[in-house]
Amino acid sequence: MLTFKVFKLAAIFFVLAFVLFFHNVSLAQERINGRDSGMAVLVKSAEIKTGDGGIEIEAVLFNPSPSTETPLSTYLLTLNSIDPLAVSKNLDYTPPPLIVSAQEGEDYFSLKPKERKMVKYFLPTSRYLPTANYAFNFRLMRKDGDTVGLYREILRNFGFNEKKSNQENYNKGFLAFYQESCLILNAKGDKFEPNEGPVFNSSEQPKVRCLVENVGDEDIAVRPQIEWKEFFVYGRPSSGARLKKVLDDTFTFKKGETKSVEISLPPVKEPQVYQAMLSFEDESGAKRSFNMPFRWTIGGSSARVDKVSLISPIKNIYQNGETMSLSVDYFGSMDLYWNNSSGDLAGLGRVKMLAVVKDKNGEVCGDKVLNLPDINDSARKNQIIDIVLDKKCENASYAVSIHSGEEKLAEETAEVPKTAESKTMKNYYYYIIAAVLFLALFALIKRRKKAIVPAIMILFAFSAFGLFFNSADASSTKTYTGIKYGGEDYGGDAADNSDPLYSFYGVNDTSNVNKLVIKKIEANLDSDLNGFFADIYYAAGFTSCSNSTMQIRFKMYIEADGLSKTQVNFAPSGSVNYQPKQIREYTSITYKADEELFDIDPSFLKNFYDSGGNMRTNPRLIVEIVQSGKSTHSNPYHRGDFSKPVSTVDFASRSDAFDASDTIRYTIPLNLPDPSLSNFSLSGTSPIDYNCKPTLSWTVNDVKSCSANGGWSGTKSAANGTHSETMASGITSSTNYGLSCSRNLGSTIGTKAYTGNVTVGVNAR
Repeated sequence: MLTFKVFKLAAIFFVLAFVLFFHNVSLAQERINGRDSGMAVLVKSAEIKTGDGGIEIEAVLFNPSPSTETPLSTYLLTLNSIDPLAVSKNLDYTPPPLIVSAQEGEDYFSLKPKERKMVKYFLPTSRYLPTANYAFNFRLMRKDGDTVGLYREILRNFGFNEKKSNQENYNKGFLAFYQESCLILNAKGDKFEPNEGPVFNSSEQPKVRCLVENVGDEDIAVRPQIEWKEFFVYGRPSSGARLKKVLDDTFTFKKGETKSVEISLPPVKEPQVYQAMLSFEDESGAKRSFNMPFRWTIGGSSARVDKVSLISPIKNIYQNGETMSLSVDYFGSMDLYWNNSSGDLAGLGRVKMLAVVKDKNGEVCGDKVLNLPDINDSARKNQIIDIVLDKKCENASYAVSIHSGEEKLAEETAEVPKTAESKTMKNYYYYIIAAVLFLALFALIKRRKKAIVPAIMILFAFSAFGLFFNSADASSTKTYTGIKYGGEDYGGDAADNSDPLYSFYGVNDTSNVNKLVIKKIEANLDSDLNGFFADIYYAAGFTSCSNSTMQIRFKMYIEADGLSKTQVNFAPSGSVNYQPKQIREYTSITYKADEELFDIDPSFLKNFYDSGGNMRTNPRLIVEIVQSGKSTHSNPYHRGDFSKPVSTVDFASRSDAFDASDTIRYTIPLNLPDPSLSNFSLSGTSPIDYNCKPTLSWTVNDVKSCSANGGWSGTKSAANGTHSETMASGITSSTNYGLSCSRNLGSTIGTKAYTGNVTVGVNAR
């Protein structure tokens, strides 16, 4: 009995430990560190207003954390194209969206725990903007470009430049880039893709060339406008000042005319990678095109601090003698970063990293200098740097810089987020609980030894069995299955992270790879079945080296009992240009989170129903994802691979590499309207006695209306479930009763009727 009492006591302590442990885990998640805490800002009650001058967003920003202040951030508004104005003849080419308009904030703010802040921002747009569907994005971002809050919305039929009926072109003149034709040129005539980042010396001035079409129904005269900045024109405020120049060259386009345009990019001296946005404006300054991006590199000694993360606990006050640890991702010279197409590698020697911590008054609390190895390749490096503070430091900030000799080449700064102090359980409480649990377990094993030992052996056997078959699974396709929604929430989702899918891109060794992980897929349907959507959350990019290109191909299928696997067409959200596949490309982009929203052609929903409108059982959406990799400076493609080291087999085309790739497959069961009328019958047996009142019952599911005919009339209950009704008067002869229920299943299926009939006989008087 004593052992049993000890066991009961231990169980109570175990429950207490469990509750307190997870309470502390939730607190720890608020305080753990800057790298993992996530500190998202929720964008609530967003309202978009459009007008002749542009787009206004009004929203409430909310910090959901009970204890941590958000990092300093500013806003970025972008309007992006969805369907290209100039359609490529190459069906295997998928042009990336272009920035139509952008506005980046200059003032930074933070939100205290649980704080709400009303904001209103305005994004100007051209009065000549073609009427189409566009993606509007509102981001809150830190100086280093990390996003802490996001809101997206598709603006349908937005713009002020329409097409007349039966007219191919827009009313007003507007220029469209054939993106696959755009090139960067050097003095030797070498040609590079727009995002390839070719290396020039500081005395050279790169040229760009594009085919441009006037998609308007009027002649226009325009001048080129160029905006440029280090790294990114928009989206990374810390990387320098954004510059703008309108060139003197004037180009005249007749309506519908296509011509090749060649323009010199601005001269820059400082060794670094640059991005430029090329657009065209008329003499009044009105925009007459979207923005076409180009990237190039000025060779020489340079560096880039890509990201600095605080890995020490977040605190408002650090004490004298404490250590603050930072994780720093960095690159060497930008001509190494882009694999140096010019052939003159510029390595970095005598490399040092300097980290400085300051308090709220700007006084130095501590610093640390580290000597780093020389940099002679393009791989992203990581360095942990520990700064021992020599004074008390309140509301700390930090700066990390890279130096070569005495020259400072790059720097990144940030402030430590503020926290609200909260009490957590001391460690020795856990030691006490652990000791009690150990004693209870020892007593229980001693009392139940004969029963426990075989149970443990069985447990180990099952574990080994599972591990064996897990390790033996060498399939090139890995499948993840989701769950369907319930009630009138139509669709389903899959929230399991996929295994990483890697690809080699032909540079250095096979440790330098692209990486793709699918985080979650949501499938949603409108209640009227006129909309079918897929939202794919994933992370993608290179893991160490930078001069990589990664392509991701998405395909989708539907399937059900009695319906074989059928490929569907889909398009970027807001577009109706449905295709059997969609391809996204990442060029020299660090591994990061992303999201794709797709509209699936709703006409495919009719396959889930038979001609009578009866739903096929077990409907599901299948999403298959593959990837390929290549260098920005060479043509061979490489297949996606779940295993490492990755395959280095060369493929001549992207399609061949896709077809050879390992596959991530998600199967998502779908909750769909399943309309039916069943069990329409007489309550009791027929015939009934003369002049008696018959009672009819019926069962319905997912119908919208029911009406009676024959021996009765009127609207009947269409709520899900079983219903009954007794006639108001008795019947004296055999009578037929009919019931017809209906449900609109969308424009491609239409309204379907679900009917039933019952004849009630009458005994002789």
